[in-house]
Amino acid sequence: MTLDSDTASSGNEAFDRARTFLARLREEEALDWFQIAADSADDAAVRCSAAAFVAGILLARGRPWEVSVWASVVRDNS
Repeated sequence: MTLDSDTASSGNEAFDRARTFLARLREEEALDWFQIAADSADDAAVRCSAAAFVAGILLARGRPWEVSVWASVVRDNS
């Protein structure tokens, strides 16, 4: 999968794939790939951003009880 021409690569394949799925309104796939990026990215900024996306998607899906874990990942990597 490739990003749109106006979107810069993050340098992390999982994160970029998640953004592509999110842009296509495929939230379930985006959620999976953001979780992978949050767990495996070498760059703390990518881990932080991916975790924030996960938290936002979970909140939008009405699953606030799962957000605290991802908020901790954001705090730990910011």
